[in-house]
Amino acid sequence: MSTWQGEIVETSSVNLVAQSYHHDSLPPFGSLLCCTVTSDLTVFAVVHDVRTTGIDPGARPVVRGTAGMRDQAIYDANPDLGQVLRTDVSALLVGYQQRNDILQVVPPSPPPLHWSAYECDADICREFCSSTGYLRTLVESPSSAVDELIGAHVRLMDRYAEP
Repeated sequence: MSTWQGEIVETSSVNLVAQSYHHDSLPPFGSLLCCTVTSDLTVFAVVHDVRTTGIDPGARPVVRGTAGMRDQAIYDANPDLGQVLRTDVSALLVGYQQRNDILQVVPPSPPPLHWSAYECDADICREFCSSTGYLRTLVESPSSAVDELIGAHVRLMDRYAEP
């Protein structure tokens, strides 16, 4: 596993939303996430949106800074912010591994709610990205930033390419 982890709080046949355990911990835009459903099934998804909002869906965060108080000083003066903010990570389902077979198609069912999602490590990224059939899912995504998503994903996965 890599550094980022979250818990799935919303799921559909083509998308998942995982809430970060720490509101200031973010996976990179375009990164590859994994969700191990069973010992024989792992689902893969590409991050297409990261947003931090208030924990209460009906309330928006408000300005906390004052004259002379900015950035980290706001968090230092308001230690409760970690309890009232949340970071949601939305990712498109792009494939799954069943036993030893990696399939670059939408999985037959989405991962369950409250399962862990995590950023894939280098070996998994290299193995999953050895074929590029899954990129069609990104190309056809409804994201308004499709070109940026594909570019970010390719740059991130290029870090794991064999020399």
